Amino acid sequence: MSPFHIGDIVEAAAWFNGAVAKKKAMVAIRIAFKEVEQDVILAPIKWNELPPGSDRTPEPPPDAERGVMLMVGEAEVKAIRKVVVTGFINQLDPKDLADLRQITRKAYLKQNPGTTFTDHQCDEVIERIGPESVLKTLH
Repeated sequence: MSPFHIGDIVEAAAWFNGAVAKKKAMVAIRIAFKEVEQDVILAPIKWNELPPGSDRTPEPPPDAERGVMLMVGEAEVKAIRKVVVTGFINQLDPKDLADLRQITRKAYLKQNPGTTFTDHQCDEVIERIGPESVLKTLH
């Protein structure tokens, strides 16, 4: 589930001093937004250059050069991307998954008496060996 909601404003910022550093700051901000866009769809970035001391600007780093500015990129969350879960167990009918869990748990407990084997642990085993087992059964 995405930590974002439609209408949220995503913001990233980087300090710069000079034209080349400004372009690098903008690239760094775009890279940060690309990571966020795995979860959401963003509106176009709005760019702001802010000087130190403005109400939205933190103190620049102690080693910052004179004339440093803060490049800020902002974009509104327009939509949340749906996460598509793939995998062998997610393609199974619930009854088939329950049957496979029972078979897997029985085999595990036979080799490891007195232990517990959760549904999650069963699912990991089914996910790992299930597709291969199906292929063997079909051939």
